[in-house]
Amino acid sequence: MIKQKTFLVFPILVISFFLNLLWEVSHSLLYDWSKAPLQDSLNFFVPKILIATLGDVFYIFIILLIISLFRRGFNWTLYPKKIDYIFLLISGVIFAILIEARAKYFGLWYYTSSMPLIFGIGLTPLIQLAITSSLTIFIIDKFFYNSKIKGGNKR
Repeated sequence: MIKQKTFLVFPILVISFFLNLLWEVSHSLLYDWSKAPLQDSLNFFVPKILIATLGDVFYIFIILLIISLFRRGFNWTLYPKKIDYIFLLISGVIFAILIEARAKYFGLWYYTSSMPLIFGIGLTPLIQLAITSSLTIFIIDKFFYNSKIKGGNKR
């Protein structure tokens, strides 16, 4: 049983890590790295991006756990439904709002003038968890589970 759950969860975490790492690096240009507490240095940038990525994976894992509680296990990731994707999108945006509001309140980072804003929150971080969590489940469902578990059968 534990082995099956690990088989279902581990690939999700790995794909999520790489998608969020790509996202973090890509939108890092929209943050003001010269303004404290950020630093415009590669020695600061790399660990900061990796820590942010691990945080993103953690939040996505929490969202997946919540869905799994309602669906009574991780098997829903084998056949995600439209409602699962809707929950991923909504909860991803909610988590992002909380993260960005906290960062803004405590001055943890600042945006450049290039960052599109919605109610003072950056657009790219606002949609990040929603998109990367949904894309992770889509990739896992279509390209990994489909061939490994489902036997490659089309639905």
